Amino acid sequence: MDTDRFIEGIRSGSLSRRQFHRGLSALGLSAFSLGVTHRPGAAAEQPMYFTWGGNPYEEFFAGYAETYGGLPELSFFGDEDEAFAKMMGGFEPDVVDPCSYEIRRWHDAGLIAEIETGRLTNYGDVVPALKEVKDSHIDGKTMWVATDWGITSVVYRADLAPEYVGNETWAILWDEKYKGRLSNDNSVIDGFTVGAMYLGLDPFNLTEDQIGQVRDALVAQRELLLYYGPSRTDFTQAMASGELIAGTGWSSAVLELRDQGLDVRMMSPKEGVMTWVCGICRHASNDARGEEMVEKAHAVIDAVISPEVGYYYIMDHGSGYSNMRSFEMVSDEELAKRSLPRDPEELLSRGIFQNAMQHMDEIATLWEEIKAGY
Repeated sequence: MDTDRFIEGIRSGSLSRRQFHRGLSALGLSAFSLGVTHRPGAAAEQPMYFTWGGNPYEEFFAGYAETYGGLPELSFFGDEDEAFAKMMGGFEPDVVDPCSYEIRRWHDAGLIAEIETGRLTNYGDVVPALKEVKDSHIDGKTMWVATDWGITSVVYRADLAPEYVGNETWAILWDEKYKGRLSNDNSVIDGFTVGAMYLGLDPFNLTEDQIGQVRDALVAQRELLLYYGPSRTDFTQAMASGELIAGTGWSSAVLELRDQGLDVRMMSPKEGVMTWVCGICRHASNDARGEEMVEKAHAVIDAVISPEVGYYYIMDHGSGYSNMRSFEMVSDEELAKRSLPRDPEELLSRGIFQNAMQHMDEIATLWEEIKAGY
């Protein structure tokens, strides 16, 4: 990991959320050790927005600043476990960004409050399927609104594995013909789940017997892999050189490799794809700060789900976004380069949304043992 390039990426906003997280892990850092929490010099008190690093937030909130006299205060985290621990320790932001599989845990811990969608001018343009993500509504209250989303699937060199063109399947990651030229992700949510997808199982509702089946499949896969969890740079370089034929990945890698003129594709496996979706919540402490701060917190959420922010995510990160109008701003050619459809509902209907995993502690321990060779 090139530290200078990573820090510059944070400053410039050129890193995606996942790149930011991976970069921190590679350097052995947390977001707070980088000193990136700051307070813009605004006369009026502004809400605290606790979010992932790596985006041009000042551009996101230009309209907000005109209305409320300054930018939201920003504080960054590297992953949700870090954010959860900090908030449980007493840190009280106003707005925070968990992904879908965290909603229930954060709600049950008393960390998030209802979002009054009637205050959001952009909520009506949110993709309908993303309004119904599991746990986004709890006890009849909207607790979370989707922002960016994407597909976790197989990225592969179609020119080097032509037999999989038109025959797309997770089974390529178990193909002995490509031993030593395959990869899987390092995380539980994007790694262990691959084994369940390969077997045609729901990764987030596995029985004890099914967990054993997935373990056996992943142990068999381990002997075929070049590595687990390569960095974005390692992944794209290995794919470009042909050292890597196929691996678990996201559309951002496809976009980068296609720009190099390579026939790299993201599969739509017959067994299905996983859909990750991140979003935004109002922190429970926001209510105690008075009506003005509640209004500002909702304004932050509204700004984040705007079509302009969605356009940035689609074009820069290659990921989908929750605002349908964002897709209207992108050409068919640019959408195709990012493996995104004109109608996001069409793709989302074929995916399994990532959510809280049953038996998570057991699976997390098992996953570390598999990777370690046990």
